[in-house]
Amino acid sequence: NPYHRARAVWLLSQLGQKGIKEVEALLNDANPNIKVTALRALKQANPSGIIDYAQKLVKDTSAAVRREVAIALKDIPLDKSNSLILALTEGYDGKDPWYLNALGIALEGKENDFYPTLLQHYKADDPEKWSETLFDLVWRIHPSNSVGALHKRVNSKILTPKEKERALVALAFITTMEASEAVRQLADTNDAIAGQAQYWLQFRKTNDWRAYLKDWKSPTGQRPGGSPQMLELREKIVHADSGDSERQSAAMELAKSKPGQLHLLHLAANNELPDTLVSQLKDQMLKVEDRYLLPLVTHYFDLKDSTTFDLEDIAELNVNPAKGKVLLYSNCIVCHKVGEVGGELGPILSNIQAKYGKTGILEAIINPDSGIAFGS
Repeated sequence: NPYHRARAVWLLSQLGQKGIKEVEALLNDANPNIKVTALRALKQANPSGIIDYAQKLVKDTSAAVRREVAIALKDIPLDKSNSLILALTEGYDGKDPWYLNALGIALEGKENDFYPTLLQHYKADDPEKWSETLFDLVWRIHPSNSVGALHKRVNSKILTPKEKERALVALAFITTMEASEAVRQLADTNDAIAGQAQYWLQFRKTNDWRAYLKDWKSPTGQRPGGSPQMLELREKIVHADSGDSERQSAAMELAKSKPGQLHLLHLAANNELPDTLVSQLKDQMLKVEDRYLLPLVTHYFDLKDSTTFDLEDIAELNVNPAKGKVLLYSNCIVCHKVGEVGGELGPILSNIQAKYGKTGILEAIINPDSGIAFGS
């Protein structure tokens, strides 16, 4: 019974040095699931040995095992894990999203330092000539020092529209002023990507780029491209003389296609879509499979039937650490670990202030789904 075997692994790891030695031997087991379980158990029972365990498994034939190695290296400084993570990137086949996400977890907080090493390893001086594998890695970790390269890819005359769109998404997830300026430049062009850049500016103005986009306003009359039929449906939604049933019918028709969904997102971003239509369109819009649009759809249509709060208003409230601690230990530690207490289903919060500022933490609490796009 594989479940009984797994339980035995965890029990052995808690039986002192002799038990740990037995579990270390299981890193050679023929069953990848046992290797994964052994590594997870050893990570807790003997964390000082993680580097040795990683060196043993970093080129394992099982992608599942290598993913677990990547996750185990999350809190290991880059000067000790650099070569191991680089070896793990070589095991990425360009198709496994879980493997890519595991590499992203391994590099959290180390993205900028690792990025030059990544470029040197792949001999990638020209961003337009990056391999698909390299771009996937940069897309996932989106280091702030990649803004110039990503901007060049978006402006490329030789890359496909899909490749350019993905580069724009990576830019939009970099939380620096330089990234926001790059997207602003793209929004001001006549290129087909300008409409997408507009959406990202509208979305980011509500969170990480709020401080950088105070003077930015969506150009009057700016609309996503579309056929005359799309524009006609859009007009029915906003025209004062349209009846409720006519608006609803037009909105549902737009929701059936990506160009139509873009129109609906634009209307929602400009507060031109009535709340009743937002509620009616919610289920259809949340079926969007395009992960580049998913953050916007979630932001404007996944209202969760609950009260919403303005980030700036919350940031101005007085802080009460005592009450915050009570809430933390009453709710958050079920999934999040703080110090030695809590679960590990969600990110560890012990040093969360080193990754996010006050505004970023509040945004994560108010809109916890907004940062999931890359792992979806």
